[in-house]
Amino acid sequence: MSYRFDKINYLGVQDKRRRSAVRAQEFRRKLLKSMARDTRLPKDVRHAAGAQLALLPKNSNPARMVHRCVVTGRSRAVDRRLKRVRGTARARIHEGRFPGVGKASW
Repeated sequence: MSYRFDKINYLGVQDKRRRSAVRAQEFRRKLLKSMARDTRLPKDVRHAAGAQLALLPKNSNPARMVHRCVVTGRSRAVDRRLKRVRGTARARIHEGRFPGVGKASW
């Protein structure tokens, strides 16, 4: 059972590391990306920007970030507002831990 918790902890640490890398390289990545896509610039400048973009760390790409549940560490069915997995969020909503969020009834 400890293996699962070690794996969850590792995945959470890895996700935090990725998020900090994205934050650190965000401005540089956006600048290079806009230069590489700008058709008004000369082709050699655009190519150089694309080459520099490729040299940035892979983990600084926002597409590699994964939304994880803060309780279980699961990556699927995560509600971004609550930062919880569907099942955990449902249980906590029933307990009344999220003010303003109620059980749906229609």
